[in-house]
Amino acid sequence: MMARFTRAQREQIIKDYVRESGANRYDPDGFIEWLKDHPENPAYEWFDRRHAWDTERAAHEHRLLLARQFTHGLKVDFHVETIGRNGAVSVKSYTIPAMISPISGRRDGGGYTFSSADEPEDMDEICRQGARALESWCDKYEGAVAHRGGNINAARKLIALLAPKEQDEAA
Repeated sequence: MMARFTRAQREQIIKDYVRESGANRYDPDGFIEWLKDHPENPAYEWFDRRHAWDTERAAHEHRLLLARQFTHGLKVDFHVETIGRNGAVSVKSYTIPAMISPISGRRDGGGYTFSSADEPEDMDEICRQGARALESWCDKYEGAVAHRGGNINAARKLIALLAPKEQDEAA
């Protein structure tokens, strides 16, 4: 039983589908329909373990996805006051996600908690997730940035800034 496919394996499965189905592109809906009739395909078992063929269970999984998406985009505003050398006060406003799903709890079912800029653990989690998201973005779009003559060095510096420090992970 294969837990995960490599990128090369997924790419080959998709190429096989496009070739065998006669499609000239990857159509997710068409792929699912084609895969139903190809239980020998290694992707069939992968979808089977995710309840793709059990309509009732798949509907429940879809509702869970919708419930998770329901939290996306909710924000909390917070303000940082700075007193300058001349005594002038400047205030900058920022936003953070209103709810977070701590990475450490996801294997046990996870869930969402309300976040607060006043809680160091919440801010650490938001930074950790920000580093992961930015790393994912870099992995996906580095070639596009290079195509336009740029590089992602500044993003890599932000990832290093956001990523948990060794002493944070030991705590």
